[in-house]
Amino acid sequence: MEEIDPKSTTQQRQKRNIMSNNEKQTNSNTAKATSSAPKYDDELEKTAFPLLLHEIISDPSTDYCIHWLSCGTRFMISDKKKFSKEVLPRFYGNAKFTSFTRRLKRWSFTRVPSGPFMGAYFNPK
Repeated sequence: MEEIDPKSTTQQRQKRNIMSNNEKQTNSNTAKATSSAPKYDDELEKTAFPLLLHEIISDPSTDYCIHWLSCGTRFMISDKKKFSKEVLPRFYGNAKFTSFTRRLKRWSFTRVPSGPFMGAYFNPK
């Protein structure tokens, strides 16, 4: 039978405890950093997108690709490529067109399926 050195075992336990305490400290710091990060603000989101959308549509410099229709309650994106390449980066960061339309849908905007305003967006609410 092999003899166990009590000094060695005690040193190993102390080493494990130190390593365990270091891990706990690291996890604690990570949790603190995560909890101090700014939280997603629903109220800001609710006001930000509609205001941004109104600003984009109402800006005369964007009329070549997005504009209000004569009824004043609908807007049309007449040139998706130019809108994606020139307008979105200026107002909406690096978002893609599909991301923009997804957000429109999230805000209950619908697309006119047929008729003279086909392709226009409006919010029925």
